[in-house]
Amino acid sequence: MTGMAAIMFCGVFTSCSHDTDYSDVQVQNQQQMIQDAYEQAFISRFGKPSSTLDWGFGSRATATTRSLNSTWTNYPKATTRAGESSFSISEDYTARFGKSYFETIEANMPEGQVTTGFNDFEFVSTGSFEFSVIFAKTIAANEIGYYYYNPETESLSDKHVVTFMNNLQDQYTDGTYFKVVKDNNGVEEEYVPNFDESGFNIWNLPNIKEVKAKVFTINVPAGYHVGFWLKNHTSDWPVFYSNVAMNPEKHFYSAVVDLADGTYLVGLEDWYKPWGGDDDCNDVIMSIKKGTNPPPIIIPTEEYEEIRVMAEDLSVGQDTDFDFNDIVYDVRRYLKDVGDYHQEQVVVIVRAAGGTLPLYILDENHEVHDLFKVDTDVMVNTNAQARGMKGADAPAYVFTLENPSRYGSTIGDIAKNIPVWVIKDGVRCDLTVPSPTEGIASKIGVGTDYVWCNERQDIDDKYSLKDGDRKISLFTDWISGEFPNYDWYHYTLSCIEAYKAAKNQ
Repeated sequence: MTGMAAIMFCGVFTSCSHDTDYSDVQVQNQQQMIQDAYEQAFISRFGKPSSTLDWGFGSRATATTRSLNSTWTNYPKATTRAGESSFSISEDYTARFGKSYFETIEANMPEGQVTTGFNDFEFVSTGSFEFSVIFAKTIAANEIGYYYYNPETESLSDKHVVTFMNNLQDQYTDGTYFKVVKDNNGVEEEYVPNFDESGFNIWNLPNIKEVKAKVFTINVPAGYHVGFWLKNHTSDWPVFYSNVAMNPEKHFYSAVVDLADGTYLVGLEDWYKPWGGDDDCNDVIMSIKKGTNPPPIIIPTEEYEEIRVMAEDLSVGQDTDFDFNDIVYDVRRYLKDVGDYHQEQVVVIVRAAGGTLPLYILDENHEVHDLFKVDTDVMVNTNAQARGMKGADAPAYVFTLENPSRYGSTIGDIAKNIPVWVIKDGVRCDLTVPSPTEGIASKIGVGTDYVWCNERQDIDDKYSLKDGDRKISLFTDWISGEFPNYDWYHYTLSCIEAYKAAKNQ
C-alpha cells in the first residue's frame, strides 16, 4: 500500500491531424469525428476522468533494480528474437576430479558455515558451456534444473525453465551423474557412493583415487541470462533460485565461486531458511568448465526503468469491448553506465497487436503487423484464435530508440510521446495522452507485470472484484479517481479497505 498519494501530471496532447495537410478541412473534420466518437464511447463506458489522472505516465513508472557486476563489461548482448535452449549429457564419465578439488570445495563451502562466494548470481551465456554434478550430501529427493531468459525482451516472470535432474536420490545413486574410482590393490574399481560416503566423506575412505562425472552441455543463445534452481520434493518448500529476487524472503539458496583452475563451483542449498537452513549451499555441487569463452558471472540487479503501454486504435464504440490491446509495448530505459553494455539506452519491446487496422509506432518503417510478419487482419498475441478470429503468436519485436531525449527526460514522458498512429477511414489519427481536462487518452501506462486483455475481453471484466453482490470495476474506479495509485489492476478488497481507511483518517 505504498505510494498511494495521487500524482498530478499533465500530458502533452497531440492532434489527431498530426502529419496531415491542414488545408484539407474535410480530412481534419473526419479525423475530429473519429476522435470525438472514441471519447464519447469512452465516457459512456467509464465516466469522465478525474482531473488528477495522469493516465499512468507520471513519476510512478516501474523502477526495477538489476545491477551488473561491473568487472564484466564485454559480454554479448542478447539476440532480439526468442531463442530455444537444449542440453545433452555425455555417455561416458569424461570429467575427472581429484582430492585437491574436493579440498577446494570444502574450503569454499564448509559444512554448516555460511558460504562466502556470490550468493545472488546468474551467468551470461556466451553460447554452450559445460558442467558436471560431482557432489551430493543430502537425503532430499531434489529436482534440479536451470532457467534462462532474454534480458532484452523478457522479465524474470517470462523465464524458460528446464529440468535436468528429476530426483537426485534416484539419479545419482544409480550412477547417472558421477561415480567414485577406488584403487583396489592396483586395480581401478568404480562404484556409486551411498549417502554416508558422498560429499567430503568420500576422501575419508581408503584408497579413493578420484571422482569421475558425466558432462552436461547447455546451449543457450549468447547474451541470455542463465541461472540454476532446486526444488526439495521431500517438503512443501518453494523453489530456490540462484537469483535472490525470485526466492522467498529474498534469501539466498546458492553460491558460485570463481576458481583459478578454469572452473566455477556452483553450490545449491535444499534446506529452507525459516526451517533452520544453514546457508552452506553445499547440498549439491556442480563444477562448470569455463572453456575458452567463459560465461561471465553477474549480480542480477542492474538498475533500469520500464513501463508498459496499452492502447486502443480509436475503433471502439459505445457497445463494444474496450480491451486496450490494439498495441501493447514496453519501454525500458537503462540508467547505469557499465562499459559496453546498455549505456543510457532505451529499447522498445512491441508485445502485442490486437487491432486489424494499419497501426504504426515511431515511424513508417514500424507498422506493427509487419513487425510480426503477419497480414494486417491478423491479431498477434491476444488469443484471437480462441474467439474464432484470425490470430497468431509471435516473439516480441525489439528496437532501439535513437535520441530518446527528444521524447522526454523521464521514462513516462518517453513512453507517452513515442508516436503511435492508426490509419482509419483512410486518414491518420495519432493515439494520444492528453490531460484529463483536454480529452481522453487512447494510450495508457501500466507496470510491466500488467497482463493485457485477450481479444474482445473487456478490461472491466478482466479486472473486477466481487464484494457480495456488488461488482467493483477497478479500471472504472481508477479513471474516476477512486484509486490514485497507478497499479489499480493489483487492488484487492483488503487493499481497497485499507486505502479507504487511510484516506478517511
